[in-house]
Amino acid sequence: MIFDHTNLPSRTRPYPVKAIEMRLFRPKELGLMGKAVAFDDMQPAIDAIGNCLSNLDVNQLTVGDFYYLLTYQRIHSLRRNPAMARWECEGAMFRGRENGVAYTPKSIKIMVDNWEAADAETRKNMVDPESVQLDGYRCSHGNYQETTMEDFSLIYLEDDVVLDPRLDFPRCDTLAEYIKLLRDPDYSALADAGRWIKGSGPLIKRLIDLVQGEDNDLFEAACEAERDIQHGIRRTVLKACSHCDHKQSLIFVIDPKAFLL
Repeated sequence: MIFDHTNLPSRTRPYPVKAIEMRLFRPKELGLMGKAVAFDDMQPAIDAIGNCLSNLDVNQLTVGDFYYLLTYQRIHSLRRNPAMARWECEGAMFRGRENGVAYTPKSIKIMVDNWEAADAETRKNMVDPESVQLDGYRCSHGNYQETTMEDFSLIYLEDDVVLDPRLDFPRCDTLAEYIKLLRDPDYSALADAGRWIKGSGPLIKRLIDLVQGEDNDLFEAACEAERDIQHGIRRTVLKACSHCDHKQSLIFVIDPKAFLL
């Protein structure tokens, strides 16, 4: 599969190449997903994506693009074990007090629209919506549906984004360390901003340098980038109930565990 400015969240702007080639996972990469879960470490998952890239070092990959490509792998690599969404519908249903007929919001709208569009003669054989008394209740239908890439929406890197020269996009070379530092009480409050600071070597070194700085200018610049500059895949999907068509927002967890379900 080729990823370029048309389908990659970063539009390939952070890379020396303008088209990234990636194959699908094989059993070796699925094994790395299991290792990532077993050791609670993102690095094997990063290595798995790296195995599949033919013309870009995975360490250069931005975090936003990494999670998009990880999602793509989950959806496409396991054809016989699709990613499934399970939920109980929270949408509203209605029941006619006199006739006991169940109505969805959509069917009520159709009934009203048909009534308003009908002439006087046709209305003689129709139910006047004003005469229907309804009681509301929760749909609660149990849904179990396949999740596809079309269910997700992407945040694309804006064309006019210009980074402070002291900063760089968060990359996969520090992603695993970043996740671990979020659990460290000494650095968890700095990790989100610190991963934007340009540098080489471990992220912890950049955070230590940040802590030892004499002012907050670099920290605030990094915080602004974390807040304002985004690209990647949204972790919420909208799925329509198969019974009432209510669209419900669901969280799809994009991590190595998703490959083992």
